[in-house]
Amino acid sequence: MSGVGIGKLMGFFNRCTPEPGLPACEWWVYAGWGAAIGALTLPVFSLWRLKRRDQAEDAVSTYRG
Repeated sequence: MSGVGIGKLMGFFNRCTPEPGLPACEWWVYAGWGAAIGALTLPVFSLWRLKRRDQAEDAVSTYRG
């Protein structure tokens, strides 16, 4: 979705008129890049967040124990 939004902005600045029924000119390029970036960052950030939570739980259990 963010990739298509960037495509709409780029179309505005390039003064491109999209075909009827399409969100932006060459929207598939920006949607593809957005999907690729999302496919990489979502798992990385999720695993990083889970690791931080495990470390915090380990620190609490060590402190209590």
